[in-house]
Formats: sequence, C-alpha cells, structure tokens
Amino acid sequence: MKSIKYLMLAAVSAFMLTSCGEKEVDGPWEIVTQDQAQVQILYETPVAAAAANYVYKVELAGKTYENNGAALLNTYNGIPSGSTGLYYTIPAGTQNLTLYLKGDKKVYDKNFTVEGGKKYQIFVCEYDKDPVVIETPKIPAPATTETAEYACVRFINFMFEDANTRYAGKVQLRLQDPTTKEYYNVGDPIGFGEATEWFMPEVH
Repeated sequence: MKSIKYLMLAAVSAFMLTSCGEKEVDGPWEIVTQDQAQVQILYETPVAAAAANYVYKVELAGKTYENNGAALLNTYNGIPSGSTGLYYTIPAGTQNLTLYLKGDKKVYDKNFTVEGGKKYQIFVCEYDKDPVVIETPKIPAPATTETAEYACVRFINFMFEDANTRYAGKVQLRLQDPTTKEYYNVGDPIGFGEATEWFMPEVH
C-alpha cells in the first residue's frame, strides 16, 4: 500500500468552512447572465495550516480583495463564504487569479476559464499549476419535506502522495449503511480534481 503523506479529501456541501473576518463580497445576489459567472475560490495547496501560509490579498478578474490588514483566505478554506452560498460575480471567459501572502508576497498567478450563466468552485491545489475548475451543479430538491433528515453532499478528490505529487489513481467513495453497517459505493471512482454528483445521505 502506498504511503500517503498528505491526504486532502474535500466533501463539498452547503456547509463549507470559511475564513474569519469581514470580506468584500461582489454581487453574490445578482442574477448571473450569459456574460457572467459566479465563483468561489478554494485554497487547497498542500502546505501547513499556519498563519505564514494565509492569503492576505486576492486579485480576481481585475478586482482586488483584502481584509483590512487581516488574513483574507486561510489554508484549506474558501472565499467569499461557502457556508452561506455566496459567490463572486465575474465576467465569463478567461480570467486571472493572483494570491498574495503577508507582506505582498505573490505566491500564485494563474488563469482559468469559466462559462457564462454558471457557478464554479476554483481550487488552488499547487502554486505552480493552473487551478482546478469544477462547475457547481444545482442542488437537488430534498427527498422529503423533513429537510433536516438529509444533507446534500459532493465528494471531491484532492489526494496527494506527498507534498509535490498528485495521487495518480482514482478514489471510490463508500458510505456505511446505518442499519446493516455494510459499506456501499457512491457514484463512480473519481480522479484528482474530479467530483461526484450530489448525493443525499441521512442525517443522524
């Protein structure tokens, strides 16, 4: 069995962790037209979860976002606020994303492309590679009127062999049946930067 130094598996739902502090949110409630897309920025680079690696300034699609001198984006976190379904509204097409650590130290400067009328999560996984762009499909309607009985979840594979090597294989998500205690497959195996469809496990 391969030794895995870093394991980053993101279960993305309406309950994502967010950075602390005030953040400027640009147009999260606007209706997205075919000339616009909505994006969240996720910082998933395999570095230590320490203040030295926090992002203090983000340049996105020609606009600058800061947090009054405090960290704007912590490691393994997202902006503007995934927990409340907020997004930045940007022009469709190819856009630039630049991240700065404290002291205006630039650590990331890459482009990505999005289509108009859609929502995306933009994952920064390695400083020297383009971000992983994953479209966020519409969350399905609840299977019951008792909405607290279910959670709507997606699983995204960000598994690394070590700090510099993406895991080349695929990962199969399995969940345990609460009654039989047997495990069952959820969706198909997914490679690095791929996501399952939404699924709705029971909440206990």
